[in-house]
Amino acid sequence: MVRILGGAPRRTGAGLEPAVVIGPGDDAAVVQPPRGARLLLTTDLLAEGVHFRRRWAHPADLGWKLAAVNASDIAAMGGRPLWALLALAVPPGLDGSFAAGLAQGLRAASRSFGFTLVGGDTCASAAGVFLSLTLAGVAGPRLLTRDGAQLGDQIFVTGHLGASALGLAALERHGSIPLPIPLRRCARRHLHPEPRLAFGAALAGTGLAHAVLDVSDGISRDLGRLCAASRVGAEVQADRLPVLPSTSRAARLLDRDPIAAALHGGEEYELLFTARPQDERRVGALGKRLGLRVTAIGRILPRRDGVSVVGTDGRRAPLAPSGWEHF
Repeated sequence: MVRILGGAPRRTGAGLEPAVVIGPGDDAAVVQPPRGARLLLTTDLLAEGVHFRRRWAHPADLGWKLAAVNASDIAAMGGRPLWALLALAVPPGLDGSFAAGLAQGLRAASRSFGFTLVGGDTCASAAGVFLSLTLAGVAGPRLLTRDGAQLGDQIFVTGHLGASALGLAALERHGSIPLPIPLRRCARRHLHPEPRLAFGAALAGTGLAHAVLDVSDGISRDLGRLCAASRVGAEVQADRLPVLPSTSRAARLLDRDPIAAALHGGEEYELLFTARPQDERRVGALGKRLGLRVTAIGRILPRRDGVSVVGTDGRRAPLAPSGWEHF
């Protein structure tokens, strides 16, 4: 049983939330979901050399990001995270400060996102660090899914795009040396994503969204997944993509195209969703109430029209997926 967060096994009445009947220390955790709620389960892993490199990723950042990428999946379903299981494999001889930093990041994330680590496992790794978190959450009667987009819907995205991919490029090129401010902001975006839990839950509560998923592999790939699930096509307007001025400056420093980064860059963990055009004002008001930018970037079309992008030059072209793909 993992003890990455330290401390003795805890049970109900000894510091854990009431829904945790038995926490770390036994062969399995025992939890009690809220009455009437539906259980959500998701898992993601971070592998050294694929998702990060220790020369530029602080262990605390890894702990935070591991939790955030899982919480983003819960957000995309309109739920809230409650319990987590951690699996950790590390090479022999790894400095104890790694575990301490990882625990620091996980603690911060658990407080911010509202979940409790209830168990897990650790083992030795022949090469590299492997981190996996399984996150359980709950949702109410109205779930958000990716298969409900309707013809004529507008396509919306929360937050801003492109920074995470540029942050990764900056870290790969420069490592952990002091970065210019625009690159530093992008690197922070990559290492410390913010899952849109409050907005996802609010969307589920209002019923405004027809189809939702989180942007983990890039707009070009994830919009294609939403369209495939919903059996529709889509058109994105490149000049509507929410790209911050600092992201554009970072792109210039890296000799990259900010629009390409916004379309194809992964690990944004924003919410991409569709809603009726007449509900745009309500969607915007919801974002404003939660302090979150929400931008209409396109529209849903018939399936035969495919998925396309209208460039800043006004030309329409197929939006070929070129975001992150493992295999």
